[in-house]
Amino acid sequence: MKELAVWASDFRYLPYAMALLGAGISVYTDIKWEKIKNCVTFPLILFGWLWPFLSGNWRLGIVNVLLSCFIGLLSCLTGKIGEGDIKLIVGIAACLQPLLGFIFLAFFFVNLAAAAVFVRLKIYGFKLKPAFAAMKREAMLELGGVKDANVVVHGKRVKHIGAPIIFLALVFCLIRAVWEGFLT
Repeated sequence: MKELAVWASDFRYLPYAMALLGAGISVYTDIKWEKIKNCVTFPLILFGWLWPFLSGNWRLGIVNVLLSCFIGLLSCLTGKIGEGDIKLIVGIAACLQPLLGFIFLAFFFVNLAAAAVFVRLKIYGFKLKPAFAAMKREAMLELGGVKDANVVVHGKRVKHIGAPIIFLALVFCLIRAVWEGFLT
């Protein structure tokens, strides 16, 4: 068992590479079929959860499982993120370990908000006043419990593809981690 822990510690960047690989594959499947495949997300989650145990740090493993589930729960509470996106977020958070998982989540929500604003601006020809008025109406309808408020406001379903946003958040998170010295 000790040899396994020594071997796993030599591959300390493997979880980050797995997160990038899983997110990259998910971008492809999300764009091509508008679906994030379970054959990508479940192994990513299991790998992220098992990695600390294989590295010999069972306490970190327990914390990692709990926090990645908590991050997934926070993503669920928005009510606007698909099931595949949530599983991908949990898998990436599990691979990033606790601290970077929260940094990733912050980057994700910023990217999500920016993408939502960009899509609405694009619908209204990048005219700020009508686009922000529509976003305000959409938000008020959503808060009022209207299902598919974007269809009511914009006359069509606003298409969101989550995996590219998640991938960008992961890349920004890893760049920030390298910049701050977390990954040395």
